[in-house]
Amino acid sequence: MLEFDRNKMFNLLMEIASKTYKSNGVVNNAGDVAVSQPRKSVIKASNDSDRSTKTNVTLHDGSEYTGQWLNGEPDGSGTRTWPQREADSEVKASKYLIMYEGELQCGRAHGSGKCKYANGDTYDGNWENDEKHGAGEQINKKGVQMRGNWTNGHLQGKGTEKWPNGDQYEGDFALSKKHGDGIFRFNDGSCYTGEFKENAINGYGKYVWSDNRQYEGYFKDNKMEGIGKYTWPKGETYEGEYQNDKRHGKGKFIWPDGRVYDGYFQDGKKHGEAEYTDKNGEKKKGVWDQGKHSEWL
Repeated sequence: MLEFDRNKMFNLLMEIASKTYKSNGVVNNAGDVAVSQPRKSVIKASNDSDRSTKTNVTLHDGSEYTGQWLNGEPDGSGTRTWPQREADSEVKASKYLIMYEGELQCGRAHGSGKCKYANGDTYDGNWENDEKHGAGEQINKKGVQMRGNWTNGHLQGKGTEKWPNGDQYEGDFALSKKHGDGIFRFNDGSCYTGEFKENAINGYGKYVWSDNRQYEGYFKDNKMEGIGKYTWPKGETYEGEYQNDKRHGKGKFIWPDGRVYDGYFQDGKKHGEAEYTDKNGEKKKGVWDQGKHSEWL
């Protein structure tokens, strides 16, 4: 019968335990086990280890890529350049990329990056699936700066547009055009506050010139059109109809001394029947022709 040796069994168990602990931690001088820090995410570690860096790789569209690479395509940080391409229109040239530098995912611009287009425009900001998407700034070849939030390649919602001469717009955009409510400040000190449509002043608004002339009313394609009120610095006012930026139709012109012309206008001039009030308050009717009084009725 074999004799059971308790001391040998105890030593054997301690040896096995020691090997097991050392595979997951460190045994200190006191014999205690200090557990090692947990590893990073397996997926992240795998991506980091799989990602490599390649230089001057020619891609299927003729572009050349230098940067990080994963699963057979650009992924991570890199720079992509295209050969200069001729475009038969300015619209096409504004869409042809010649350089992109930034983050990519699955071969597409995705994350933070900057680019240059064939027509000279540049963009610096966020991307999603090869489209400008998120906060960013675009500067065209003329130096016009557009800044705000982009959606599927277009400035959308609140944003700003600034010109090299000092003109600037702040307000709503739709498909990269001024559209909605906004303020346009001109470099001469004039200012328009109101509605825009398709990049033009359209709808109701107020325009104040640098010499303090004011118009408040309706506009169409950057011109006064419809009902509005025009005020001059010296106190004259006109309130009535406009057409193609001129007083046209029924309206009332009032002078600071109390005189009033209440009648019709044509191409900016008094024309047709009207009631005239002199500075003493006396009223009488008459006829005007191309701005000149022709007869009293």
